[in-house]
Amino acid sequence: MDKKRLAYVSADLNQLDPDPDLDWPIFEAACQQLPLSVKLVKWDDPLVNWDAFDLALVRSPWNYSQRRDEFVNWAFQVEQKTKLLNPAVTIKENTDKTYLAKLAKEIPVIPTLYFPANRDFKNELMEVLSNHEALAIKPNIGAGASLAAKVSDLNAACTAISKIHDAGFIAMIQPYLKEVDGEGEVAIVIIDGEISHAVKKVPALTVGGHGDAQAATEVTPRMKNFVSKISQLVSNWDHLLYARVDVVPTQDGLLLMELELTEPTLFFEQSPDAAKKLGLRVLDRLASS
Repeated sequence: MDKKRLAYVSADLNQLDPDPDLDWPIFEAACQQLPLSVKLVKWDDPLVNWDAFDLALVRSPWNYSQRRDEFVNWAFQVEQKTKLLNPAVTIKENTDKTYLAKLAKEIPVIPTLYFPANRDFKNELMEVLSNHEALAIKPNIGAGASLAAKVSDLNAACTAISKIHDAGFIAMIQPYLKEVDGEGEVAIVIIDGEISHAVKKVPALTVGGHGDAQAATEVTPRMKNFVSKISQLVSNWDHLLYARVDVVPTQDGLLLMELELTEPTLFFEQSPDAAKKLGLRVLDRLASS
């Protein structure tokens, strides 16, 4: 049987940070058991012939944040040459975290304020700080907790926001939930519309790392219900090959932290069978196209 040609889309990660794509070697090994010929390629490599692949699988292009417009344009161009998953329209919508404002109208989301560079935010920021012990501040475009910070006073908050503005982004301000350091942020991994597994993450802004996995955790009924609600809100959910729903469990229920539909780590180390499942779903998509 002829093998399908798959591009595993990544980046020159050494230029960004020392963290490797931990999913890649596990997925590569899984593809060796399937009629899939997979090659690791950089999204911004001008020498890549995208027509030579049956499908381009967007996985770890983590250097896109400073070149988001270029990355989105790349996605639409590649989609004209081969099948791209997740689709370009999803990449465009999901790489700007202000999508949370839309979702917040329908489901519980961590309360978020958005401060663009031209907005006078100090009075509002002081009010938020008076109601919370600490804040999480992050840019609206970014990967791996880049430019994100946990702050507990006005000076630190203003410094963090200024760094984000200087980089050309909108600053997102959220209360830092104590549950993140306790019960923990949980990443729910979805493959082709079905929950595969869930992982408790290391608190990036206190312990460090870039959203690393701490341990596998049980997929609870309320996680299933939450993902079901999410699926009804995302217009192209049925076209997504993968997704990750990052939530914080609180005494009042789950709160959405991020909906990762572009380049999420899928934590194959915690669930190696999921890598083969992803490969099989790739083959299914190619067979039906």
